[in-house]
Amino acid sequence: MKDLIISHVKDVDGVTPVILMNLWNKNYDCKLLDVHEMFDYLTELLTTDLSIYEHIYVVDLTIPQEIYPLIEQSEYRSKFLVFDHHETHEYARVYPYVTLNIEECGTTLFYQYIQSQEFITHSGLEEYIKAVKDLDLWTFEKNNNLLSPKLGSLFELLGEKRYIQEMTLLLQKATKTFTFTDFQEQLLELEEENKKRYIDKREERMIRGILPNSVRVGMVYAEKYRSEIGNELLKRHLDLDVIIIVNMNGGISLRSRSVDVSKIAYHYGGGGHVLAAGIGISEEVKREVFQRLLKGEINIEN
Repeated sequence: MKDLIISHVKDVDGVTPVILMNLWNKNYDCKLLDVHEMFDYLTELLTTDLSIYEHIYVVDLTIPQEIYPLIEQSEYRSKFLVFDHHETHEYARVYPYVTLNIEECGTTLFYQYIQSQEFITHSGLEEYIKAVKDLDLWTFEKNNNLLSPKLGSLFELLGEKRYIQEMTLLLQKATKTFTFTDFQEQLLELEEENKKRYIDKREERMIRGILPNSVRVGMVYAEKYRSEIGNELLKRHLDLDVIIIVNMNGGISLRSRSVDVSKIAYHYGGGGHVLAAGIGISEEVKREVFQRLLKGEINIEN
């Protein structure tokens, strides 16, 4: 039998469990999703024949509260194993197949599980896993983990599919220490220069505003570097409490120094952590914007 792994498409923490499945030499199907896609996907999944799967792993994704009764009623309930670290998923603690720990990341929770299943690890993989955790929890500056931001940059450069392929190959070889190839190092050096220019341009066009409770926000439009933009602009603008990064193709990212943005995200169907959260942009919203443009309700200025 094979397994099914469902994980987050948007970041290194989400795709690394797929890399671990490769290193585990598992036969599996994979579905990478954004948070806002979970309800429709799982609703459909639970109406299909899942007997071909031994396990159904859900990693780094919040399962909507309305879906759990469907899982509980399903004949395939025993196949589900959920590993998550988002505070907005707290209601799932009552289910025995859910592992939830906000001090970890999805990757480390899944990694701990497969280690209990006689998965063979090595020091190079341990180094990589620690870097993923520091990147996802944004603790790499405090822990002086220089590998973490490089993983994030490489993910942005390669996209999820190629990142999974290349990291799988590297980790199969890196038994003692984790190292990039010379070509990857060159890519990362160029990417760092591009990133700084990109953030500078987004900063020039930042829009300022005030949310309820006098929360001061800055909003930018950007298709990449969402975490880097959010955290860099918070450093540059100490008067702002929250940075909002809007990507019409990907969603809305929220970054903060003190405000619990996970509550804001959850209110709009998203989720995340206290200082870093996200909201999906539905196809309906995109169509509404387009229709308003056609009707002349949105003014476009050069």
